[in-house]
Amino acid sequence: MPQSDHEPMSPINEPGQKQNGWIGVDLDATLAEYRGFTAPDDIGKPIAVMVARVRAWRESGIDVRIFTARGSVDQADQDLAYPAIQRWCQEHLGEVLPITTRKDIHMWQLWDDRCVQVRVNKGTPVCDLTDLSQAVRAINVANGWAVMMPDDWHNCDYRVPALLALIHSEVSEALEDFRNNRKEHFGEEIADVIIRCLDLTAGLGIDIDKAVLDKLEKNRNRSHRHGGKRV
Repeated sequence: MPQSDHEPMSPINEPGQKQNGWIGVDLDATLAEYRGFTAPDDIGKPIAVMVARVRAWRESGIDVRIFTARGSVDQADQDLAYPAIQRWCQEHLGEVLPITTRKDIHMWQLWDDRCVQVRVNKGTPVCDLTDLSQAVRAINVANGWAVMMPDDWHNCDYRVPALLALIHSEVSEALEDFRNNRKEHFGEEIADVIIRCLDLTAGLGIDIDKAVLDKLEKNRNRSHRHGGKRV
């Protein structure tokens, strides 16, 4: 039988996490690969990074639930989908997780490829760097500017060095704002630095979100004051 949407919640034991809550994880395109719907019980291959994350949460005692639209059409649809999801969980997660189509007040995170997160009480979206880079490129194209392309890495017209020089110029302008105590304009110049960096990395096909996260992890594992520099 499918697990109920109303099963009791286990406590969250990870330090600093909310208590008596749960994390919802979408199945298709988040936890399992998705290439288009074929049947309610046809589930794709596991996405390794997300599987590892869910396993780590569970090892920490966090209540994780499969939050999916599979099986939401009717009972016959659910009778096919839920047992397949349970088998998939057992095979790839080592246990069967609760399955739900419902959000309640105790859900404090949802990991889903279709979600748009907004800032609390603001209504503005929380964007990752990849989202921002695509917005940068769309604006540049609309305004008639030539955007960076992957082949520009090998071009002889120095487009990459030229854009690096422009990034440097934005940093210099921010320095002048600091020297002249123009804090409000300083923020605009730092934004220009970031915008030009995103234009560069997106154009060259660099996954900047992954690059930043990988570098943070590398920095996290370095020794105290790595390199012995004064600053």
